Amino acid sequence: LTLTSISKTVYEYVNELTLTSISKTVYEYVNELTLTSISKTVYEYVNELTLTSISKTVYEYVNELTLTSISKTVYEYVYELTPTSISKTVYEYVNELTLTSISKTVYEYVNELTLTSISKTVYESVYELTLTSISETVYEYVNELTLTSISETVYEYVYELTLTSISETVYEYYCYARHL
Repeated sequence: LTLTSISKTVYEYVNELTLTSISKTVYEYVNELTLTSISKTVYEYVNELTLTSISKTVYEYVNELTLTSISKTVYEYVYELTPTSISKTVYEYVNELTLTSISKTVYEYVNELTLTSISKTVYESVYELTLTSISETVYEYVNELTLTSISETVYEYVYELTLTSISETVYEYYCYARHL
């Protein structure tokens, strides 16, 4: 799984956000919004962002933006994971991408996952963003986005998934993609 072109800011207005060397466990024991191998802060100044009840292993029991224990399968065996610069759109041209249940295997055995350039508008205007429920589309209605209970498998057994040239806006061409 390769996310190509992540740069400068994941979540615009997330000041000086630097994604650096995420390995083996993404946010392992990340207590009180402290991302360990991600320099400075992920979701810095992301006010009132609440990740609620993502089932089992993706932000397990993540209450009020507290990343507490992503176990085993959040990027399990994600070797050489390098978030370095996703530009402008996350999953551009990822047609009919359906996040229908994150648990057990979030990118399970996703070897050589390289996040390489998030910029500008990945979650633009992230203030008061509430992640409560992702279904059917990746970040459907990105405004007031809610992740409520991502269960079982997001990209279950997603081998060698390559998201290339993510550019411009979060889900730019979204309407276009919906008609494909």
